Amino acid sequence: MAAAAEEGLRSLGEPASYAWLHTAAAVALARRQRLAELWAADDSPPLTHLSEEMESLLAPGGSFERLEERVELESGQYWLAQPEPSASPLSDRVEQVVLAALRSRPALSLVEVESMACQALRGMQTPERRLLLACLESYGAADEHGAWSLRAEDEEERRRADVREIIRLLRMLGDGLGYRVQVEEDVTWEERGRASFRFHVQGTAALEAMLDGSPPAGRVVVLPGGRAALVTEKERRDPRLRAWLVRGGRIVKFRHVRRLAAEAPGIGERFIERLGIDPAEREDPQLPLL
Repeated sequence: MAAAAEEGLRSLGEPASYAWLHTAAAVALARRQRLAELWAADDSPPLTHLSEEMESLLAPGGSFERLEERVELESGQYWLAQPEPSASPLSDRVEQVVLAALRSRPALSLVEVESMACQALRGMQTPERRLLLACLESYGAADEHGAWSLRAEDEEERRRADVREIIRLLRMLGDGLGYRVQVEEDVTWEERGRASFRFHVQGTAALEAMLDGSPPAGRVVVLPGGRAALVTEKERRDPRLRAWLVRGGRIVKFRHVRRLAAEAPGIGERFIERLGIDPAEREDPQLPLL
């Protein structure tokens, strides 16, 4: 049972509820024809034994970690105490499936997108409609008949051009503020030989790389404004992302970097303050007057 719950979480790639873990264990035992053994133990139903065993498995100090303290064992979400190796978060994989579907052909119905997602992600990984809709609304637009098509700004070449532009602006902004700028996988601003800021520029809302446990101070994810609502949905689903943001991680939008670059001559020491006025969950923040 413990192995089934651990395997389920590793394949999910993100925290899950007590109910999800309970179901994953029951499904695994049923597939192996082991539920009958629980019934034979005494007169209690198998699910009673399963619940008792689950409570033992989720006790502190075991293989699972409760990410948010709640009064009831059945509330909150659980993750692996030793998470490596595990799959990419399900929410990131659903995002990729939806994006690929929209780029494959225009005018897809919600049912067609759901069918594609359920073919790609089966069983306990079947995505919720709420997550599918968040992904669709992040990348697509629906016509009067409810058919979804990719937004023009999310065409692959156009997004690549946007990423190159933002990297160029971050290099220019860092140089103008007196930092030593290094551009590799990230754009790093160094001061006195130490990284002050590390910007990760991307076109999607995939945030797995931010959940590796490293200190978030100075780490900034830069992504399109259209991803704001999807990031908020992922934050709702995953306590690890909420914790990363609480510890100082930042997410800003492409348009905010463009504004900062335009204001570069007057920012100076106010850069950190100006960087923090663009919360990911807001569509288009009103900048304060200089």
